[in-house]
Amino acid sequence: MVTNRTLLLPSALVLFVALAGSFAQAQTPQTYAVITNDDQETVNSVSAYVLAHNGQVCTLAPCLASVKGSPFLTQNGQGTNGAGVAASRVVTYGFAGRSHFCVLVANAESSSISAFRSGYSPKLQFQDNYQHKGDSAKSGAMALYLSSGDFPDLYASYSESKTVAFWATDRCKLRGSRSFSAVGLHGGAVSGMVLANIAPYLIVAYADGSIGSYSLENFELVSQEDTTGFACGGLATSVGMSNDQYAIFGDTTSGTTEIETAYVSTNGILSPTQDYGGSCHPGQLGNGLGSSIITLDPAAKHIYVANTGGGSVDTEHYSSGGVVTWAHCPLNTLRGFGVQWDMPGQLVLAPKGSTSEGDGIFLAEAGGGLSQGSYIGFLKANSETGCMLEEPSSPTSDPNSPNLLSIAAQPLYKQQ
Repeated sequence: MVTNRTLLLPSALVLFVALAGSFAQAQTPQTYAVITNDDQETVNSVSAYVLAHNGQVCTLAPCLASVKGSPFLTQNGQGTNGAGVAASRVVTYGFAGRSHFCVLVANAESSSISAFRSGYSPKLQFQDNYQHKGDSAKSGAMALYLSSGDFPDLYASYSESKTVAFWATDRCKLRGSRSFSAVGLHGGAVSGMVLANIAPYLIVAYADGSIGSYSLENFELVSQEDTTGFACGGLATSVGMSNDQYAIFGDTTSGTTEIETAYVSTNGILSPTQDYGGSCHPGQLGNGLGSSIITLDPAAKHIYVANTGGGSVDTEHYSSGGVVTWAHCPLNTLRGFGVQWDMPGQLVLAPKGSTSEGDGIFLAEAGGGLSQGSYIGFLKANSETGCMLEEPSSPTSDPNSPNLLSIAAQPLYKQQ
């Protein structure tokens, strides 16, 4: 089933997060919290779930259990009811020895960012709403990126002003804001961002299909070009980083899977992309429909793809030198597609301990009017092949979001 819903609208707000704190890496999470951006039009909210393994909680374990008090209101933040980018619009990060965490959620219609704080439990407390002083309430924020560390920096792209604003964080508060111009070759705003592993460079995909890089020392454009796949109709949309300095782009397509890679040199300049799949190389990356949403496993050897034109997920293999190949995994339609929900949204990883075999993967599943709300899919990936299987308890109903597109997975650690 191919939907006719648009994945890229200028009023959408997308968030991207990189969590690399040394304390979190040294510990194995006890479990995970899954946080949703409900994207409600009147007053937006976030919902929280905990991954439970207890048979008294789950009919089929493991399962997602709703946190008491959920949903948690943003206080005047307004969403778009799913009319936006099917990617990350909510991020989380830990602090205080990772025993507490913060949630930043995008309110796309009001172009504001709401901050929440947890205690020792995943129950959330609203902190404040934030808006970049240089943009109006209808500025159409598109993308956020959160750097790593205990006090990460937050970057936000705005579609009307074609700027990227940035804040410093202090626990769960945002302090100050500055901005710089960021416009694609064909007038598009930034739709996806990632920090290069040779910082200080920010690698971006624009909504017009071009890509670029910016120096975070002086906020100047370093490199910009159309991708190789642009001539074939692929528009680079989401972006991740490999361990050997290649940016990996997931493309919006007319119904194929297309991935592009570009080497990031030590001076931040992007090489011409290597193009895989798409209309120029049909079937090279399998038969999935759409590839605008991707995420990488922690070792960056598997690329997980949400097939936004259908009800499935697929896996591609990444190898050094920017090479992408199809994993030849079975392309199975997920439960409830076309009956309970109509389009996959963001997929996020829950590595280390969420399943008995490989990484856990959570998938936003937008209701699209087929049911009262939306759903959250839960899969496990084989650590060797990257192939995914849906857990017996999946999907979990999320009644608070009419069109769920964005979720985050926050590791929860045992209290010290």
